[in-house]
Amino acid sequence: MNLQFILSLITCWLVVVDAKLLGLHFDVEVHALNDWPLDATNPQSQRSKDTVQYLANSLISFYMNVIYLLKDTKLEVIPAIPFGYSLINVNRGGTIKLFSSWIQDMTKTVLLMAYRSDGNDILSISRSIVNYAAQTAKKVVLAVETMQVLPSFITFHRKWNSYMQAQLTIVDNSLKTNAGYQGQAIHFYSSFRLRGPENFNMTYGKTRALYVWDPDAWVITTERRQLLSFAVQMKFNTFYLHVGNWINAQRIWPTLNQTIWECDARKIDVYLMYGNHSWALEPAEGMRQVSNTVLFVQRYKFNR
Repeated sequence: MNLQFILSLITCWLVVVDAKLLGLHFDVEVHALNDWPLDATNPQSQRSKDTVQYLANSLISFYMNVIYLLKDTKLEVIPAIPFGYSLINVNRGGTIKLFSSWIQDMTKTVLLMAYRSDGNDILSISRSIVNYAAQTAKKVVLAVETMQVLPSFITFHRKWNSYMQAQLTIVDNSLKTNAGYQGQAIHFYSSFRLRGPENFNMTYGKTRALYVWDPDAWVITTERRQLLSFAVQMKFNTFYLHVGNWINAQRIWPTLNQTIWECDARKIDVYLMYGNHSWALEPAEGMRQVSNTVLFVQRYKFNR
């Protein structure tokens, strides 16, 4: 089973990392696959209905396997989900629940891609998932977008920091007494840094997270210093650190260790982030990637 090999790789990798790592953040978006129907929230054909059920169940199985393999560790698994998952009922073994609820029930925290540029709109698409978290003793971190993407209403790109601050304050003021609300996250460092630090501080919720997608931001020493300085200045306390293909590069593992230790010294929590949407479908390509990486892991452990 290809998925098992992929997850075994992750477990093996975690044995190698010596630093203070809190968990894994997965950006496995089954709705981004080509087979995902455009009418998924209201399927108009039996084929669309069957496809949604199959892909949704595949993603749920993926997370069940991840959590099982990490059950003996202290590492938290944080999935990213869009608000649309709260509009889809999924039948799994005769039990029907919202797609978002299946994932929330398995994990302690989910990251909700609440991609809107208006505070009230963010609340509108987030509230049901946050409320469900409160009812089930779970947590939700709300992520907002700063990249240049379309449609423009899903991103804070080209909007003043003071405006963004005001909208996130609306969200925080409305949810801060909700037991399911954990905080907010900015997607992502490279685009957000270009805005400059003026008129903005990340002061919302217990978790104040920053996505770091570009590995150069932590691999290159001078870039890492800038990243850490920026995070402290802006009051971030959590990184979702993308490792990408660097996981295959044995030479970079000590640098990752050093990065996590430097973050810990600044009271910044670190979650390693993986983003491969096709993992939910157990791709054959995973076998090749895993075989290569297992060799790196074995060699690294042998030479320590």
